[in-house]
Amino acid sequence: MTKKSSSKPFALLLLSVLVSVAGVRIADFAIGLWVLHESGSTAIFSMVSFIIFIPGVLLSPLLGLVVDRLHPGRLIIYGCSGAGVCTMLMGWLYVNEQLALWSIAVLGGLGSVCSALVYQAFLAEKSLGVEHESAARRQGSVQGGFAIVQILSPTLAAFLLVSYGMGSIFVMHVLACLFALTLLVFCYEQKVGRLKRGQVAGGWRESIWVGLSFLRENSTLASLLLFLVILNFFFGMTNFLLTPLVLSMGGEEKLGGILSVAGLGMLCGGVIVSVMGLPRAAVKMMQGLALIMAACFMLTFWFYLHPQRLLLIGFTVFVVAVSYSVLLGINQIVWMTLVPDHILGRVFGWRFFCMQLSFPLGMLVSGPLAEYAVKPTMKWFGSVQEVDGPGGLSHGLEVPLVYLVTGVVLCVVVLVMRLKTPILNADWVLSEKLNSQKATAGCLGGIKDNQGA
Repeated sequence: MTKKSSSKPFALLLLSVLVSVAGVRIADFAIGLWVLHESGSTAIFSMVSFIIFIPGVLLSPLLGLVVDRLHPGRLIIYGCSGAGVCTMLMGWLYVNEQLALWSIAVLGGLGSVCSALVYQAFLAEKSLGVEHESAARRQGSVQGGFAIVQILSPTLAAFLLVSYGMGSIFVMHVLACLFALTLLVFCYEQKVGRLKRGQVAGGWRESIWVGLSFLRENSTLASLLLFLVILNFFFGMTNFLLTPLVLSMGGEEKLGGILSVAGLGMLCGGVIVSVMGLPRAAVKMMQGLALIMAACFMLTFWFYLHPQRLLLIGFTVFVVAVSYSVLLGINQIVWMTLVPDHILGRVFGWRFFCMQLSFPLGMLVSGPLAEYAVKPTMKWFGSVQEVDGPGGLSHGLEVPLVYLVTGVVLCVVVLVMRLKTPILNADWVLSEKLNSQKATAGCLGGIKDNQGA
């Protein structure tokens, strides 16, 4: 009875968040294409994407404290409502032909804060009070749900753009927000979730630094966070450049197909995490998966020169998505195990700040790097552009070349971190923590049995 009663509210909460995220993904896909087509510049595209993404990242430590203080279900409602209002304003500007890059940056930035609030509140809601055995299944279901959203969102966005135009994108996002809010209000009326008010002692100014102090004192988690920051930086570079890379080989429909392949890879990764659980050498496996991603980045350059380049690059996107999904799943279980429940929101807030800040920085660097550094260098070495690949391709090699350099640098960084860093102790610390939890659970079970006798 307990498992059913706890899993049903979680499934309802997950469904509402997934619907909200689907609306955001559809809008992001379409708005990104609009910015790229209107500006005609990869650098401007990266700058606007960075400005939109950065406010939610900068405010994430404060949002983590809010999550620890207030009811997470109510915060998810507030976040979904704010995202819907931002989309309605963008839709109104578009209908009146007043939508501009600056308005997209401002409203998109406000929307990113709302999305960050939804994400952190949901992350704490699904993590608190969950044993590590069920944490793997729950994390796998979450990743699988988000992967399904990633599969369907680009395809649906491309269909709406081609069939009904940009206005239908804003309508779809607003409808998704309204549906998600209906489910969330129903959850709140049924008093689903935890009432967490009053758990955080002290004032706001003192409490916000608790998560950062915990990371400073825990060298194992700090080194693991450094590894994730570096990985996210390079993943942000390649993830951003995937749009112009695929558009150089085809239109929006092919881009939607490639992004759906990435979503399928994320779905497979979620299934793997659910079945596998937490491996013994969790951190070593994460580093191995990072090396696989680096190899795929390097192969992208060579696959771009092949006649069947779209198919081959789709394969590398799938492998990267599976590896990244499994890596994130393992990472989430590790943090859920090692971080105390009463500071979970604040620690996750600082982790979100560090990881997600590196992601838009990678986006910000990638566009100018390809357009203003690699491309002029290739023009200076005229022979580089004149060399044809197996498919006779000689145009637009600056983006694949960034992929090649990114893969090489990431591979070197991971190998260096494997040599001598506190991250090597992470697997031992995790094993000791799990053994301690099992021993505590066994003692509590013995006490209950004696009391019942």
